[in-house]
Amino acid sequence: MPYMNVTEVESALIALSAAYPSICELITLPNLTVEGRTTHAVRLGTQPANTVDAYYITGGVHAREWGSCEISINLATDLCDAYTAGTGIGYGGKYFSAVEVKALLERINIIIFPCVNPDGRNYSQNSYGLWRKNRNTADSGGNASEIGIR
Repeated sequence: MPYMNVTEVESALIALSAAYPSICELITLPNLTVEGRTTHAVRLGTQPANTVDAYYITGGVHAREWGSCEISINLATDLCDAYTAGTGIGYGGKYFSAVEVKALLERINIIIFPCVNPDGRNYSQNSYGLWRKNRNTADSGGNASEIGIR
């Protein structure tokens, strides 16, 4: 199964917020990326924003770390599914009961921003697979191969 591209990551967040509007709020980030992209995060929880503690999870920080976006989206989806169905979640050898999932989403907010660096991800997926930075030309240096370091 191929990794999601930038458009698919954004579509997944929009779909998740539409599927679970009572516990998943789509947040449109206020600034466009260097290449003009709009980015989104989601806020999971039953409490209004800024009324309870919030925990922030990011993915896709380094452009070539392709799996982190999917991991973040899968976590958000698993939490929404489990909360709505009244079930627990298991990862590896650890299981979180339905009671724990319910308590989590009713006592705190979880902000998930799965693709912090969409410009870099897009460039890495389509032009240069080892690219790890963002696409801001003011960013110091560049990749070693681009500046002549071997």
